[in-house]
Amino acid sequence: MNRIISFIALFLLVFDLKLVGSLGSAFLTFILCGLIFLLNPKKYLSNMKNVVSCFSTFILFFLILILYVSIRILFNGAEDLSYLLTMSKTTLILISSFLYLTVFYKEDFEKDFINVFFVNACICLVFGSFYELKDYLTIFQYGGEDTNELLGGNLYRNAFLAGSGFFGISSLYAVAFTFCLKVIVDTEEKNTFNYLKLLIIAIAGMFAGRVALVCYLLAIIYFSIIKINLKILLLSIFSIIAFIFIINNFYIFDGVKDWFDEMFLNKGVRNSESVSDFKRSFIMPTNEITLIFGDAKYASNGTYYGGSDSGYIRNMYFGGIFFLFLMFLSFFSMFKSIKNIMFIYLIVFIMLFLHFKGAFIFNNPGFFGVVGVICIYFYKKSINVKSGI
Repeated sequence: MNRIISFIALFLLVFDLKLVGSLGSAFLTFILCGLIFLLNPKKYLSNMKNVVSCFSTFILFFLILILYVSIRILFNGAEDLSYLLTMSKTTLILISSFLYLTVFYKEDFEKDFINVFFVNACICLVFGSFYELKDYLTIFQYGGEDTNELLGGNLYRNAFLAGSGFFGISSLYAVAFTFCLKVIVDTEEKNTFNYLKLLIIAIAGMFAGRVALVCYLLAIIYFSIIKINLKILLLSIFSIIAFIFIINNFYIFDGVKDWFDEMFLNKGVRNSESVSDFKRSFIMPTNEITLIFGDAKYASNGTYYGGSDSGYIRNMYFGGIFFLFLMFLSFFSMFKSIKNIMFIYLIVFIMLFLHFKGAFIFNNPGFFGVVGVICIYFYKKSINVKSGI
């Protein structure tokens, strides 16, 4: 029963389905795990101490970050409250993540982690293939109707049971794939079905956004070359060949094929629309005050203030280099309690890369759920090693 509840709570937390307005399903995880905790607080008190111990430094820096956001907006006359609302939602998801980790601290939640991404990947493949059913997903998604400009002819990009699609979901899958691969490699039960799950996860992530490909490549290089895992290398080569064969020989994937060809064949990576749009949006603030302290603005006429998709540029336009510095301190402090694990450097690098492409760190609704699970997973392993378990 615990595994079922853990699966549901984690799914609602990570994918944050739309409920009412900007309120997402992470709030349901907050209620569910909060009630479980309140029913027997003594049972979970030691778990909570471990979670707080793991993230104690981060909590301090994150509170300072919230304080800076509030002060910066007030100094600007509270002209644009959009980022304050974003931080409020982010903080709720953070608390929900802590409650989930507290309640299920002693469970093998990494298995549920693999399963939630696998199940949503299957949903993507089904609803993307039968797009006339997409209306059943739309009611749980933020934003308006899909446009071909966003889809690029690839109907799978937003066919997830999640609050967001496209880069938002692709970035989560990029990190999830890397972590799931680590879990599968380390587990004593090297079940072939786990690798099949991972392949489905990888395909769904690529279908949502091509940026996931770069992250997958980094993960494969790490495991097959740096860690010298021949099995991962061979499975990766086989999977790539199988993927190319499938999208070139099954008409149902014609849209996906054209979408990939646009970047890798027709125009080339450097001249693709995605890269060209990103280059045009990479505009640094020219005003010195904006560069250092930002303009305390985040939204602008339905788009982003400053006109950039890059997370770093958007952070600077809001709060300047000072805000970016506080964000980095908060982000890196999340991993402070995890010692001597080279894999964490890979995960951190991937997330920093993703934030270069779009607002991922702290701003992606699934960020804290995913990173929280990863941190506690390795924190528990480090405690077990110290205890001789």
